[in-house]
Amino acid sequence: MNEQSYTATIVVANTPVDVFDHITEVPKWWSTDFEGSSKKVHDVFVICHPGQHYSKQELTEVIPGKKVVWLVTESKLNWLTDKAEWTNTKMVFEITAKGEMTELKFTHDGLVPALECYGKCSQGWDTVIKNWLFNFITSPKEVSGTTRKVSYSTHIEVPFPPDFVFEHVNDVAKWWPEEFEGNSVKLNDEFTFSSGDTHTSKQRIIEFVPDRKVVWLITESLRKTDNYEWTGAKMTFELAPTGDTTIVTYTYDGPVFENEYGRLIQLCDMVIKEKLYNFITEGSDQKPGKTK
Repeated sequence: MNEQSYTATIVVANTPVDVFDHITEVPKWWSTDFEGSSKKVHDVFVICHPGQHYSKQELTEVIPGKKVVWLVTESKLNWLTDKAEWTNTKMVFEITAKGEMTELKFTHDGLVPALECYGKCSQGWDTVIKNWLFNFITSPKEVSGTTRKVSYSTHIEVPFPPDFVFEHVNDVAKWWPEEFEGNSVKLNDEFTFSSGDTHTSKQRIIEFVPDRKVVWLITESLRKTDNYEWTGAKMTFELAPTGDTTIVTYTYDGPVFENEYGRLIQLCDMVIKEKLYNFITEGSDQKPGKTK
């Protein structure tokens, strides 16, 4: 492996076999935009965030309790000059017992500082491995079917003034990763998110303070696969200028299935730290002080 390649290490109080089993449950910790299988040698899976990221991985080495290797056979990262930078790189998971603990070393072999995507992809892997995968491995297993009310916040910092950022936050159709219908630019606007026939939710803007704050109230919702609904939840976006940058804090306040809190964190972080962040920083031809 290239010694300059990105690496991340976590240590957990789980057994090596348990860590291995969690790694193979890819859609539960990396992305739900997942298709395929990730359990055994020659399995193939795709991660696809439409308009942003596509990668196809093949499992080339699987040693239960010890090691998993994915080879990226196809990739298209739309925000790069060379959109196929990931192709022929490898994701390597090495599991080692350390007394009563287990060490997991992740290496994206081929993701080196010379690549255009190294900076952002390194930040992304820091979140995915050290936060999402770590939390998935270490979170206690809970009983599904019951809900509890939670409040989860995450934030991004972008090098633009609040008015520019506020405009982008409200251009929801261009960054939210589901089908969008309706309006989202003023108080009492209503809009709907949907994912095919499996999920739909309707939002109304109940607070709208230009350049400072937006609050969505979920007025109707349903996930048909298990009749889960989260009507009454709120999503809040608060903007705070800090020198030459703006901090956007997003908060989900509402119900979640007992066994899906980790998934909620994963989804919120992906939508805000990837989708919204990329749209604000790269998704517009017009930057403050410039004209098209």
